[in-house]
Amino acid sequence: MAKINKQIDKEFKLSSWAINNKTTIYVMMAIILFLGISAYFSMPRENFPEIKETKIYVSSVFPGNTAEDIEKFITTPLEDKLKTLSNVVKINSTSQEDVSSIVIEFTPGVQISKAIQDVKDAVDKAKSELPNDLDRDPNVLEVNTSDFPIMNVNISGPYSEQELKRFGEYLEDAIEKLPEISKADLAGTVEREIQINVDPYKMEAVGVSFGDISGAIQTENLTISGGSIKNGDFERTLRIDGEFADPSELLNIIVKTDQQKIVYLRDVAQVKDTFKDRISYARSKNLPVITINVTKRSGENLLDAADKIKEIIETTKANRFPENLEISITNDQSKQTRIQVSDLENSIIFGVFLNRIYFKNVCNEATLVLKVELHLFPGVSQPI
Repeated sequence: MAKINKQIDKEFKLSSWAINNKTTIYVMMAIILFLGISAYFSMPRENFPEIKETKIYVSSVFPGNTAEDIEKFITTPLEDKLKTLSNVVKINSTSQEDVSSIVIEFTPGVQISKAIQDVKDAVDKAKSELPNDLDRDPNVLEVNTSDFPIMNVNISGPYSEQELKRFGEYLEDAIEKLPEISKADLAGTVEREIQINVDPYKMEAVGVSFGDISGAIQTENLTISGGSIKNGDFERTLRIDGEFADPSELLNIIVKTDQQKIVYLRDVAQVKDTFKDRISYARSKNLPVITINVTKRSGENLLDAADKIKEIIETTKANRFPENLEISITNDQSKQTRIQVSDLENSIIFGVFLNRIYFKNVCNEATLVLKVELHLFPGVSQPI
C-alpha cells in the first residue's frame, strides 16, 4: 500500500508547469510549427545532394611514354612537392602508359578552395622538374557531385546544324541567366574552322616556309590600340581594327617579299571555310539535334530550377522560335525528386496520424489500469 501511495505522490515539475501555463505552451507550439513549415518550404530539394569531398586530383598526360618513364619523370617530382602540404592525410598515385594520376586526401573540415590553391602552387613549383616537351600542364581538379546535369534540353527540326546552333545558343544564354543554374553546355554542335591548305611543292618553288605563312597571318590578323587623341575637352581612344571578317581576305596576305617577286598566300595555299571534326553526335527522329546539358548551382532548389527552365522554354517557343522547331526535355531529375518529396510528405502525415491513434489507445489503457488498481486498493484516495 505504501509503495502505491509513494508512486502516486511523484510529480514532474515541467509537466505541471506546462499544464498550469497552457497559453504559453500553445504560443510556443504555434511558433515552432510556423518556423518548421517555413524551413521545410525553403529547404533545397535535390535528387543527389552535394557531398563534400576532401580529395583533389592531379592528372598529367605525356603521350608516347611507358609507365616507368611516367613514374620517374612526372609522378615522383609531383609527389615530392605535394608531400610538403599541410593537412594531408595520404597521397595515392597511379602511373600508367601516357598518364599520371595523383589523389591527395585532406583532413575533414579543411577549406577545399584553399586546398585546391595549395595543390596548384605545389604543382607550379614542380614544373621546373617536369619534362620540357610536356604538351600541357598537370590538371588540378575537384570532383563535385553537383556538377552532373539535372536535365537535357533537345532542339531539333528541319533546319541546318548552323541554324539549330543559333537557336541553342539563344536558349543557352537564357537558361544560364537563372541564379539556380551553374552552367549550360551545348552538345552535338559543329565548330567553325578556317583551314589553310598549303601546297608543299609550290612553297618549295618560291622558298616559303610554314613559319613565314604562320607569322604573316598572325601579324595581319590583329586589332591593336592606336593611342588617344584630344578633341577639344574630350580625349578619345583610337583602335586599329585589323581582324579579318571574311576568310577570303586571307588569300591577299603577303607571305614573302624579295627583289624579284612578291608571294601572296593565294600563290601557295587554299583557304577553306569548314568545320572541326565532330566529337559528339545527337539525333532524334532521323533529324540532327542540339542538346543543352543544364547543371544546377550547388545548394539551389532543383524543383525551382526545373520549373523556371520549363517556363523559359514555353515562352521562347511562343514568342521567338518557329512552330516547327521541336524542343524536348530528357533526363529530367525533377520528376523523380517530386515523387520522392511527395512520398516523404505522405509518410509524415500518415506517421502523425498513426502516432495520434497509438497515443490515444495507450492513454485509454493506462486509465483503465489505474481504475482497476484503485478498485482493488480502495484506501488509495490521493488525487491524480
